[in-house]
Amino acid sequence: MDKRNIEGYADLTPYEALRPKISQADIDDARRMDKAIKSAKRTLSIAGFEVIGRIALKNRRTGKIHE
Repeated sequence: MDKRNIEGYADLTPYEALRPKISQADIDDARRMDKAIKSAKRTLSIAGFEVIGRIALKNRRTGKIHE
């Protein structure tokens, strides 16, 4: 969760409001998911393909489906 707003100025209100709801495990899961998608796109690009749709992932730990 970024502490800055879209213009780049410090804006702690949304950060402070959402901070208790975002666990470190959720942050780690989001980072892993981002890395996995980037890795898959790179692999497909090397093989001569391009992703044109959404990639859906299911977190094995939580069971959440990310689309």
